[in-house]
Amino acid sequence: MKKRCIFGLFLLASACTPSSQDADFKSFIKSFYQSKWKQFPTLAAQAGYKEFDKILPIPNRNKLKSDLFFCKKYHDSLQIFDTSRLSVPFQFEYNKIKSFLVDHIHNFETQKIHETDPTYYKLNDAFESILKMKSTPIELRFEILESKLKKVPEYYSAAMDNLKTPDQQKLQEAINQQIQLYFFFDQQIPESFQNKGLTEKQLIELVSLTFQAKLSTKDFIAFCNSMEFEYFDEALNAPIDSTKNQF
Repeated sequence: MKKRCIFGLFLLASACTPSSQDADFKSFIKSFYQSKWKQFPTLAAQAGYKEFDKILPIPNRNKLKSDLFFCKKYHDSLQIFDTSRLSVPFQFEYNKIKSFLVDHIHNFETQKIHETDPTYYKLNDAFESILKMKSTPIELRFEILESKLKKVPEYYSAAMDNLKTPDQQKLQEAINQQIQLYFFFDQQIPESFQNKGLTEKQLIELVSLTFQAKLSTKDFIAFCNSMEFEYFDEALNAPIDSTKNQF
């Protein structure tokens, strides 16, 4: 009986001992996340890494190509690990990383959402999060807002360049979310920074930048409207099948 207990304890200890791949995978995780936050600064800011708050990535072809290359590279690197030789917590992390990489590759290489989904170009969260930084000094919040507002025209220019065949079903949804963003630029941002201690020069800069952001948002709304009209026009001018009964 005593020997059985000792053997049972040995098996339990063996099951709890990290496998030979855990140490290597732990190093991989550290490298992956350090690189991921640099590659996807918006995700880093959402995760609480303040050094990325001021960055608004421009979704131009070079950036999209770089993002895809990053995901493929790390997806390939994952293949060296045998999940059966990872402890349970690391198996969970493995699946989490793999899911992120596979989803991105599928969305941008297979589905090509940057070319077909106008709702992908959504800045609402990126700006609304700034107003939620209640504990952040107003000067720093202004710097974050200023940095991102300056990038809005370039952002939408890239978006319109990318959207080759926008999904007709998603155009109206995209228009609605852009209208919300327009009023956010027009009303909520000025109200949130009014009487908060900004200098006259900063307030003038804010008015100028929000004006440019509104123009860019309107341009994107007009672009989506024009694409809707094109689909409607094509439907009206489609040839009628004379073989079908008209009545």
